[in-house]
Amino acid sequence: MKKLTSLLFAALTIYSVSALAESFEMNGVIQSVDLARSVITIDDADYLLPNRVTDSNSNAKSPAIYQLEEGAIVRIVGTVSSPMNQVDALAILPHDPVETGAAQGTPQ
Repeated sequence: MKKLTSLLFAALTIYSVSALAESFEMNGVIQSVDLARSVITIDDADYLLPNRVTDSNSNAKSPAIYQLEEGAIVRIVGTVSSPMNQVDALAILPHDPVETGAAQGTPQ
C-alpha cells in the first residue's frame, strides 16, 4: 500500500508541474539563425527551435529552422524554460519585401 501511495504521489507531482508550464505567443522579426545550436534570435531574444518544429503555413515537412532567413516575420508559440525559451510551433508570415535605400535608387 505504501508503494502505491508513493507512486500516486509521484504521478500527481509530475502532472501538476507539467500543468503549470508557462507558455508564450508572439510575432517578431528573425535577426539571426544558428543552425549548429538550433537557436533563432527574434527581437534581441534567443529561442531554442527544435528540428521537430515545422512551418505551419507550409506544406513542407522539413524543419522550420532550415526555411528561416534574416528579416522573416514569424509567429511563435512556445514554452518558458531555462536557459532559453523553447519554440513549440512556428509560422512564417507572408510579407512584402522591404526595400532598402540601395534598392530604391537615388532621386535624380
